[in-house]
Amino acid sequence: MACNTILIFEEDEATRARLAEIFKGKYKVLEALNEKEGLKLLREHATSIAVVILNIMIPAKDNFKVLKHLNEKN
Repeated sequence: MACNTILIFEEDEATRARLAEIFKGKYKVLEALNEKEGLKLLREHATSIAVVILNIMIPAKDNFKVLKHLNEKN
C-alpha cells in the first residue's frame, strides 16, 4: 500500500481546515481532534500514513507520549 496519507492532530477547527486544504490535492488527509482519536486513526491507517502533523499542545495526558509511540513504531 502506498504512503499517501497525512494525519493531522489538531484541536483548532480553523487550523485543521487550513492544513487539510494545503495537503488535500496531493494526499488523503485524516483529521484528529485529540490524542485518542489520532492514535485510533494511526492504528487503522498505519500502512498508508506518510506524515503525522501533531500539535503537542492539544489536550491530552501528554502528547510527547504520542511522539514516543510514533518513534517506537517507526
